[in-house]
Amino acid sequence: MIAGARHQLMDAARVRAQLTLDELWVRYAALTGTVDVIDLDGFLAGLMLLEPGQDAVLTQTLNEALEEAHRANLVPLSPFAAVSTSTGT
Repeated sequence: MIAGARHQLMDAARVRAQLTLDELWVRYAALTGTVDVIDLDGFLAGLMLLEPGQDAVLTQTLNEALEEAHRANLVPLSPFAAVSTSTGT
């Protein structure tokens, strides 16, 4: 992947996770992110780069949000799934 496309990948992940910029920034800051919301917006718009460590924090933030969103959409197992269907023949 070329470096210039990374911001697009990250912003697409933000949209898929249904996070606003402010919601993303709060999660990012909670995971030790040090870039302010204005610079985060600039990165997602492709106007600036993040330091490698901050890129990693943002990546982790987005991956956790995507995992939560995915988990919320899983179909739960049927309560009958644990019941054996064997007939004993």
